[in-house]
Amino acid sequence: MGGRIRRSVQEALDGTVEMARAAGDLHHLNIGPGATLEAEWIADGLELPDLPAMRQYRVDRTVETLQKYRCDGVLVMDPMNIRYVSDTTNMQLWVMHNAARYAFVSGDGEVTVWDYEGCEFLSGHSHVVTEVRPAIGSTYFLAGSRYEELTHRWAADLLDVIGERCGSNPRIAVDQCSYLGFKALEAGGLSIANGQEIMEEARKIKGPDEIRAMRCSALVSLAVNANVKLGRPEEALEFYERAYELRSDEFMRVLLACYRARSGRAEEALALLRDVPPGPQVLYNMACTYALLGERGRALDLLERDLSEN
Repeated sequence: MGGRIRRSVQEALDGTVEMARAAGDLHHLNIGPGATLEAEWIADGLELPDLPAMRQYRVDRTVETLQKYRCDGVLVMDPMNIRYVSDTTNMQLWVMHNAARYAFVSGDGEVTVWDYEGCEFLSGHSHVVTEVRPAIGSTYFLAGSRYEELTHRWAADLLDVIGERCGSNPRIAVDQCSYLGFKALEAGGLSIANGQEIMEEARKIKGPDEIRAMRCSALVSLAVNANVKLGRPEEALEFYERAYELRSDEFMRVLLACYRARSGRAEEALALLRDVPPGPQVLYNMACTYALLGERGRALDLLERDLSEN
């Protein structure tokens, strides 16, 4: 059976290398937007969200919705819902199809995250996470022929936490789960409710800091919007050049050439393309850029390569 790793993530990791990374620029949640982009948002007159306040709002919304649906807690396995209740992530695409990570929110707002062992530092930035426990992978992909055994271990660990937080015979919402998982939880005395409905209802009402965060993230898409929908290539180029300052790799360089070509700056676009080898990641955008520059033959050659290599 799994066991408790940390009662208080912040306490356990304070002063350690992991906590320093979790709070610093190298943490996977802090790589973007980062201080540079935040300064630009401020310069554009946007108010930055208070992230701790936003995290607390989301837990409070979840608890409020649980009360509305008369549930004692919610088990979330959808990575979007895990992010909502805990503001933590770990291999989001992977856990969309392998239930290797999950979280539980009790009716009193206690949040437990089950994560890969050794990954508790990934919750170190989030004050709403009370506890991190080692996840038990019970899908057939993860457990193979032992999936029934692992499902019972998974359920026993969950029932241990739920019993401690919610008492006996609680009504618990579950957003998604395997058939065996549902049966094991029911056998443990739980009454199961529709957790996906509850989480959608909780998430649909945005708090003030969520709205601030949405306004900031909208700036990132302004270049595309100005270029494609509004037909303002100079304005799009201005936004994109600011994005290029934050990330200046070959992919971004080719896109910058594309924006400059669309703005009629052919020589600048060609100069940017000159030093970029036509690799698989840039073939399509490079073809688009040459098409904008009137070099249709070269553009078609690159598209043919893109079709054969990607």
